[in-house]
Amino acid sequence: EPRTETAPGGTNTGWDEGYDYLYEKRFTPDAALQGQTLVLEFEGVYHNAEVWLNGEKLAFNPYGYTVFKADLTGKLDFDAENVLQVIARNADQPNSRWYSGAGIYRPVTLWVGPEAHLLLDGLRVRTVSIDPPEVEVTAAASAPGTVQLQGLDGTTVLASASAEAGKPVRLKLPEAALWSPEHPQLYTLQAAYGTDTAAARFGIRSLAWGREGLLLNGSRIILQGACIHHDNGILGAATLPDAEERRIRQLKEAGFNAIRSSHHPAGRALLDACDRYGVLVMDELSDVWNLRKNPYDYALYFEQDWKPTIQKMVAKDYNHPSVILYCVGNEISEAGSESGAETNRRLCNTFRELDPTRYTTNALNGLMAAGYRLREIMGDVMRKFPAQPGPTGGDGGGSNALNSFMSLMSGEKGDYFATHPLLTEALSGCEDSCDVIGLNYLTGRHVLEHKLHPHKAVLGTETYPADIVRLWRIVEENPHMIGDFTWAGYDYLGEAGCGIFHYDGGANFSSIYPERTAYIGDLDLLGNRRPISYLREIVYGLRKAPYLAVLRMEHNGQISSKTPWMFKDNL
Repeated sequence: EPRTETAPGGTNTGWDEGYDYLYEKRFTPDAALQGQTLVLEFEGVYHNAEVWLNGEKLAFNPYGYTVFKADLTGKLDFDAENVLQVIARNADQPNSRWYSGAGIYRPVTLWVGPEAHLLLDGLRVRTVSIDPPEVEVTAAASAPGTVQLQGLDGTTVLASASAEAGKPVRLKLPEAALWSPEHPQLYTLQAAYGTDTAAARFGIRSLAWGREGLLLNGSRIILQGACIHHDNGILGAATLPDAEERRIRQLKEAGFNAIRSSHHPAGRALLDACDRYGVLVMDELSDVWNLRKNPYDYALYFEQDWKPTIQKMVAKDYNHPSVILYCVGNEISEAGSESGAETNRRLCNTFRELDPTRYTTNALNGLMAAGYRLREIMGDVMRKFPAQPGPTGGDGGGSNALNSFMSLMSGEKGDYFATHPLLTEALSGCEDSCDVIGLNYLTGRHVLEHKLHPHKAVLGTETYPADIVRLWRIVEENPHMIGDFTWAGYDYLGEAGCGIFHYDGGANFSSIYPERTAYIGDLDLLGNRRPISYLREIVYGLRKAPYLAVLRMEHNGQISSKTPWMFKDNL
């Protein structure tokens, strides 16, 4: 579809328009399907998806990033043509702060089984011991019955047991190896229930937090993290397993051992790739709660939809050893209010109730959380740091304005803001109910937080790329710091212009058409590593050889626009 200068999403979506889409399939079902349980599963449709069969509405799913199902059992006409329709409504623009794509962009599967069957996402594996290796297994079914279980390494049976459906049973796997980023060993759980079978991949690993830091299998691990959006560059939002695997492999080769799914629940293909390559995952719930960032975003549905969305996330993530953190939100507008603190508590508690094996966090942004306190805080900032003439981060409205404002909050000024007592007051409500304190662009608070919350871990959930030298020193010297996630590890569509150098007076975040990409990743859209990627690899201690980069000499002496997300215009 053509991009236009009048697209309502503007630079946020890379000037792509948004429309409503109708998918239609006409078919006469195979007679062999009669009497079977038939469930149509959608891994992702953006957004406000409706599923209709022969004029009957079977499902509605507002969130564009979650798995949902439509039950076709007993609803097909086996003597006539059936009409299956899926509607994706994306004309309600603007509804995203980044390029979302549209329509059916993740796989669709028709699951066929007997009347008594194993439930989708019904197999769950939890590590109970790593020495010796032992897991607890549960297989949920549609009716009571006995389930036969096997733990497999390829085709080799390591352990077997039988259990009542829905009742946990333990499998000892004395010969099994542990899963880790260095050795991402995976096994298969095979289940048989009557004539139905199911399988799930899993890894055996422990996760703990203590004075020594974040411990994976008993040893401290530091998250060398990359924030990524869900698009695959010129392929758009289409989730192709090969593309997801390539991206994760390239990030791992560039020195990252963790990714943050920004700012939405990760897809299955991405998690599968992270399991295979040994990349840890922070899976994220949403970019908004009840206060909108765009006129038609998920905030319209959040209050009635957050609980089923969390249930879907946990069901999707439970067996993936790569997933270690659930993030309940990103730069939430109401985070500094009493109602925001209460919402944060409800979200974290729900994640813990459904999955006590992982930790919760919230990516807190000081400018967003400060709320009514911001005027007084900024007054103090301006008195201490009088305004200086020179290029700024840009202009524009909406989220562009926030990003431009944030571009002023780096260096000494940013650290002063980050440690202001009124900001401490604003952040405290959400910090209290999270397991891990997550901070966006608040590096100045990383050490302070340990004094305020000595029993909690702290994580840089989003940080400026060029700040990596200072950041990593703080992480290495303070065990309460469990790592850092740079914005961004891989380039992406939308938020166009954030990292583009302008030498003609143009400003970043000022909606310059036809800029399409953020141009800000350690890796570009094709997977090529930028110089900042090699600096990061050196800082991580993974590279000993020198790396040389040169400035673009055709711009020698010229002044460019620049945001703190940018490093240097070098090659």
